[in-house]
This record gives sequence, structure tokens and C-alpha cells, in this order.
Amino acid sequence: MAYNTEELYKMALKIIKEKKVRTIEDLVSYMPCERVTFYNHFPVEFDKFNTIKKELEQNKVAFKERLVNMWTSLTHTSPATQIFLYKLCANKEEKEAIYDTSIKASIDPPKHEITLNLIKDNEQNLIEGKIDE
Repeated sequence: MAYNTEELYKMALKIIKEKKVRTIEDLVSYMPCERVTFYNHFPVEFDKFNTIKKELEQNKVAFKERLVNMWTSLTHTSPATQIFLYKLCANKEEKEAIYDTSIKASIDPPKHEITLNLIKDNEQNLIEGKIDE
């Protein structure tokens, strides 16, 4: 089925506003086209794609703000709940501090030292006492 890019664009913006979707996957699930068709009409470098992403990002920010307001208004949350909620909002550095780990950009190969002692069969037999000189 052939789709009109402008109609898909208007539909996408309407869905984002009405359904409060936050991801491309969620958006496409409401659209009449498949994900491949969506990306064919809105390539990543396309201005309309950037506008769609901006609208989705605004929904994400609004959603996070509502969550933070809800969490901060709760007076009796368990420590486990507080940690879980913090992890949801944490950036990379904060997560590394929580988990006491660091993520390396490059991986150094392990260094192993191998020693080979090569001896001839005659020398081995001499060592084992099998050959008389």
C-alpha cells in the first residue's frame, strides 16, 4: 500500500500528542504502516524524523517529571523502592557508582606468558636414563 509522507507525518504527530507515546516502536504500533515503511518515509537524517524524535523526547521528559513528582510526594516508600526508582533516573556515572563498576571504552587483551622447553628425543631419553652414552 502506498502512503503519503505528509499524511503519515501529521498522523504521527497526532498519535504522539494523544497517546503520549515515548518511543518510535510505540508510535509505529499505532500507525497503519510497518516500521520499515515508517523509516522509508522518515529517514534518520530527515528533518521530519528529527521533529518526531523531539516530540517523543518531550513526552519522555514529561513522563519522568510526573514520576519524580509522584516519588517525591510519597512519604512512606521502602528503601528498596527508593533505590529502584533512583536507578531508573540515574545517568551512566551514577549507575557505575551504584553498582561499583566501570564501563571501559576499550578492552585490553589479557597478557599471558608461555614458556616452552623444547628438547630433542635423544636428550629426553638421556634425561630419563634410557640411552647409555
